[in-house]
Amino acid sequence: MLFGAVFGLISLTTRGGHGTVSRQAVVADRYNIVAGIAAADDARNLLARYNWRH
Repeated sequence: MLFGAVFGLISLTTRGGHGTVSRQAVVADRYNIVAGIAAADDARNLLARYNWRH
């Protein structure tokens, strides 16, 4: 804990006193879903029923 506090204090003072860090979000372009055969068939049927793209 002490090391973390000292390291945080040092990094805070070397950045010019700014207490916040700006970061960009990482967003996936696509997702892979892993499912059993029965669940995959049910999902395909729902996609077809509601005319959704798959």
